[in-house]
Amino acid sequence: MVLKRAPRPALRPFVQVVWATDEVQGPRPFLAHREHVLPTGQAHIALRLSDDPLRLFDAVDDTSGR
Repeated sequence: MVLKRAPRPALRPFVQVVWATDEVQGPRPFLAHREHVLPTGQAHIALRLSDDPLRLFDAVDDTSGR
């Protein structure tokens, strides 16, 4: 399940969208383990609230990440 909304008015000059996801309740939780993103020049901040570490993968076939 993914929730998206506009940020509070004070943050709107700096933040385009605020979103949250819940892997456990989603219909396909196995797809949540990787997110494919093209570089856009925008900054992203990721906060993980679970105990699982946030991992970055250098390629599609990278199995360990960093």
